[in-house]
Amino acid sequence: MHLPMSLEKSSVNRTFIDRLQDESFHYIFRSFAAGTSPENSYSMSPDNFSLDIASKRKEADYTQLYLRSSGADSPRSVWMQQHDGLWYVINNASTYAEVRPPKSALDAKKHAHDADYD
Repeated sequence: MHLPMSLEKSSVNRTFIDRLQDESFHYIFRSFAAGTSPENSYSMSPDNFSLDIASKRKEADYTQLYLRSSGADSPRSVWMQQHDGLWYVINNASTYAEVRPPKSALDAKKHAHDADYD
């Protein structure tokens, strides 16, 4: 991201940072990799993946991409802008919104033992 301050100091990006650091939310980001699904618990290789770009819209000073998420019903937008020949994300708020939970999480919840009901 191209920001006037470090990402960690940006209060606007706090939820994004929290979800990047918390492994229990990583499935949200993995849902953008082609071939993932809730059924395969969004399994993918971080070294070999591709993104499924549904569409893009070019404006005068930015480009808006719509990425497909296998855990969402509609594509999620990412706004990008070029600085010094490199492309930077300037808005990715919809990329860390919740998606359908992975099957493994649902299975674990279904088979969880609750001592309060013994």
